[in-house]
Amino acid sequence: MVKPYIVVVTLFLSACGETVQTLEWYKENPEARKEMIKKCNSNPTELAETPNCINAQTAQARDSSWFKKSDDTGW
Repeated sequence: MVKPYIVVVTLFLSACGETVQTLEWYKENPEARKEMIKKCNSNPTELAETPNCINAQTAQARDSSWFKKSDDTGW
C-alpha cells in the first residue's frame, strides 16, 4: 500500500519541476495555452489549481471575444 505522505511528496516534487508561465505568456502563445488547457482538463483533480492551469485558463477566458473591448485594448 502506498503511504499518503509519499504520494503528496511525489506530487509536490513533480509540480516543482514545471516552469510556471505567466498569464501574458499564455496570451501570446495560443498553441501552448491550448495544450496546457488540454493537460489540465485531462487531470483536473491534481492540476486545476496549479499556476499554469490557472494562467492558461484565464488567458483563454480573456482572449474570448465576449471579454474583449471593442477597441481590443482590454488587457
